[in-house]
Formats: sequence, C-alpha cells, structure tokens
Amino acid sequence: DIALCALDFVAPLQSLARHDPVVAKNALVHLYRAVRQQRLEGAGADQLARLHAGVAALLTSRAGGTAFVGCLHELALTEDDTSGWLHPVDVSESAERTGTLHSAARLIERHIVAAAPAARPQKRARDLASAAASG
Repeated sequence: DIALCALDFVAPLQSLARHDPVVAKNALVHLYRAVRQQRLEGAGADQLARLHAGVAALLTSRAGGTAFVGCLHELALTEDDTSGWLHPVDVSESAERTGTLHSAARLIERHIVAAAPAARPQKRARDLASAAASG
C-alpha cells in the first residue's frame, strides 16, 4: 500500500503553476468549478454572493497582469449569469489595462444577451411569409 496525501499532488502542481501562467489559469478555473459545484451548490445564496463579490473585487483591484485578469474572466465565464454581480465597465477597464480583450468581449456579450428582452417575432417577416404562402 502507498499512502499519498494531498500535498503529494498539490506541491508539484503549485511548482508548475508558478512557471506557466496557462497551467495556473487552467488549474484555478478547474478548482473554482469543483469548489463551486461541490461546496456551494447546497450552500446558501450568501456564500455564493461572497464568492462572486471576491471575484469582482479582484477584477477591480489594479493588481495582477494579463494572466491573472484573464483567469478572473475565465472564472466569470464558468457562471451562467454574471449580470447581477459583474459590471461590464469593470470588465472592459480590466481588459484595456491588461490586453485581455477576447475574454472581456465574451463576458460583455453574455451580459448584453442576459439583459436583452426576449425577442419578439417581427411582423414584417410574418407578413412576407403569409404573402409567399398565399401567392
């Protein structure tokens, strides 16, 4: 039998993450998802709100470079709806500061879609379809 503790797995991952920002981002996103799914699914809305507030506060803090802000954007992209806790202005300012325009554009697009009213069928398209069917 071999006895392994969590440190046997975490220490090499930690060392790798220090030297490779892509690995660090991917590791943090996966850990965030796991914690969110296992720990917060049954938890109250207060704990989830604190988690969201923490991500939003880190995004607005002027600390961190491209990799860190990109990671925060990726964390936000794992959520279904960020419109209640992540402000598009903060996302755009962080993107301009760090050059993470692609992930910021995805977040802002999601925000716009979530805020848009449900699409109504266009009368003109319906009238054209009726005319084509009768003609």
